[in-house]
Amino acid sequence: MRDAAHYQELVARALAFMRAHLAEPLTAPAVAKAVSYSPSRLRAIFRAVTGEGVRPNLLRLRMEKAKALLRETDLNVTEIALEVGFNSYTQFAAAFSRRAGMHASAFRRRARGPGGTGHGEAGADLLATDREWRRDDFETDRIRAHWKPIEGEWRQARGHLAGRSSGNLLIGFDEPLPENFRIEFEFRFRAEPGLPPSDMVIGLRDAAFAAEYGAVVLGARDNRLAELRLRGVVKAAVPNIRVRTDGWQRVTVELRDDTLRGALDGAELAEFRDPFPLPYARRCKLILGSWRSALRVRRFRIHDLGFAPLIRPIRQGDALFNAGLFDRARDFYTRHLSDHGSAGEMLELRYKVGMCHLAQSEFGQARGWLAKVVSVQRDPFWARHARLAELETDWHEGLEADFLARMRALWEEAALRDGVRETADRACADLEWHGFFEQAIPIRNQLLQLDADNAALREQARFRLARACQECGRLEAAERAVRQVLAAVGERQTLALEALRVLVQVLALQGRFDESNLAIAEIRRRTQNLSALRDARLHEALNLHGQGQSAQALRVLDELAAERIPDLPGAGSHALIRAALLRCGMGRLDEARPQVERWKRMPGRRYPPRARAGRVLYPVYVLAGDYETAARHLLEPMRRAAGELSAEAAQAVMAGLVLAAGGNPKQAHTIWNEVVRRYPPTRCHLYATLADALLHDGFAPIEEYPLHPSLRSELLFLAARWREACGDRKAARRLFERCIREDPTRRWPAMTARRALGRRPARPRH
Repeated sequence: MRDAAHYQELVARALAFMRAHLAEPLTAPAVAKAVSYSPSRLRAIFRAVTGEGVRPNLLRLRMEKAKALLRETDLNVTEIALEVGFNSYTQFAAAFSRRAGMHASAFRRRARGPGGTGHGEAGADLLATDREWRRDDFETDRIRAHWKPIEGEWRQARGHLAGRSSGNLLIGFDEPLPENFRIEFEFRFRAEPGLPPSDMVIGLRDAAFAAEYGAVVLGARDNRLAELRLRGVVKAAVPNIRVRTDGWQRVTVELRDDTLRGALDGAELAEFRDPFPLPYARRCKLILGSWRSALRVRRFRIHDLGFAPLIRPIRQGDALFNAGLFDRARDFYTRHLSDHGSAGEMLELRYKVGMCHLAQSEFGQARGWLAKVVSVQRDPFWARHARLAELETDWHEGLEADFLARMRALWEEAALRDGVRETADRACADLEWHGFFEQAIPIRNQLLQLDADNAALREQARFRLARACQECGRLEAAERAVRQVLAAVGERQTLALEALRVLVQVLALQGRFDESNLAIAEIRRRTQNLSALRDARLHEALNLHGQGQSAQALRVLDELAAERIPDLPGAGSHALIRAALLRCGMGRLDEARPQVERWKRMPGRRYPPRARAGRVLYPVYVLAGDYETAARHLLEPMRRAAGELSAEAAQAVMAGLVLAAGGNPKQAHTIWNEVVRRYPPTRCHLYATLADALLHDGFAPIEEYPLHPSLRSELLFLAARWREACGDRKAARRLFERCIREDPTRRWPAMTARRALGRRPARPRH
């Protein structure tokens, strides 16, 4: 703490020296000499205290003084350039334009306003007049260079820009936006037959169009509502907002400092203020898009709303927080608490210190700082965010009952409902990523109850509940929930198609193939979408196989694998790998191996549900007796720390079973020990417990674990092969029989188990 205080004092002395000598040609070594430090050491101290080196701080001071002189004096630009230490007008003009985003003379006009002298308060919200910055009326037949098509087909004609796609449709405006802006344009949808117009997206991305910062989404969730997203998370959901197909609609998206808002046909939709706004470079490009539609855009305008003349110092701490440097951000915020700013600034700083502790899993300290904000209630914005952060702390600490109780309490305040929903959704996503589907179910049930009056969000919550039930093997509950979704959403809804796909799978996993085929027929009735119809054919083939018609199933899968569709890269890959795995189960490895190799080379390849490359590649090797290669494919996600945590852990357990079956128990034990170490029960569901049982008992009751039936069947098969290799034929037979009963769809483990037993499988349990 003594060093920190000393460094702050040192930086303050250096900044004071710079301010006193701005008109001189200062250099970093000259500043270092003035405070009796070496240039490299001073540079490091500046970075630790301010987040920037000596030279950026010097340039910032020069720009601040230049802006003050432009606002408050009649000096010409050349005189101002010399006054702040530049040798020439040209050098100053280039530096000012880069820093301020406009020429010095334009800055002066804006700062002073019509007839003004510019002696306003430095640091007012924005120096701005609302001026049109760019417009495009799409007069020609060629798309202008500032538009960058990203996905789908785009053309321009008769005063509008038009795009269409059977999947994502995206185009970017390839010029950096003003720092603060308002975007206005008119759009018109033509949806794909059988689908509602959906997901008109106006988004902000980084300079490479790669990472999304924020977006306004119209017609989301089956054209039932509008959403405001920030960094991929829904921050506000506005019900009863629909996009039309019978005319043009006008949309406005505005960003002012840290607040994003949207409007449709002049009616305000939603706004969200970002507590930790990202720097300009992370949200400087615009994208427009939609999903499975034809979209037209016309009368496009961008207005420049100006910029803040001075950047708040707290933004340096926000930059550290956004970069994941929570220790440094916390120290920064704590230092500024001693500056005795306004009451609002003190609340903001306390909230942000609490969030730094929360990000580092220091829950006691986080609660202490957040409680200071909640108890004051002077600024509703920071108080609301602090209360939501307390809810998040309950989740991170695993206080399930407290989390559910606080959810219900906060829901009573309408202004907090979007935040409660967002926190609960993130909690569920995190639990499911770690494999805790059963723990996510009570939260999803409570969201379903809380959103009872909002039809779009209620049925989306019910659908996600169905998926969680499916993943932990609660097939009857999953079926019940998905049928309720179908009864509620009615005809021609995207959510209905997704629900029907889940129903197809859930019924097949229960061996109810005739009913599963009825659900497939319903998909065909409801949509003409090529991708959905191909998926229906694929599931129909898998049902044929489950009913014992394997030759016919293979014919359909091979036909689907051979189809090439320009709009759907990798369209045949899912069918190809399904056909390869089916052949593996039938013992036709010579036919399966070339298909696997072909699948590995396919661009845009698709996977079966709950699978990644290793999970679909290893069967052909394990059945051929190449256990080392099979295990290597399974371990690839763990070695790269890539993908879903629970999937990594599941594949690592499988890799150990594969090696044990191949006669290498020592290596298997090494892998299971690594699973126990890397995926403890507090971090990942079940798999450390399962690995520990395999290590110490030599056997684990896999059938008792709440897993997806296909995953449980696969684990049972590998455990049977291991017991078989150990000479324990009785245990192997029991496990083979259970593997067959677990999977009426007759995937490759069940088929191979049947051949190993040399008889027909036992009747599946429904």
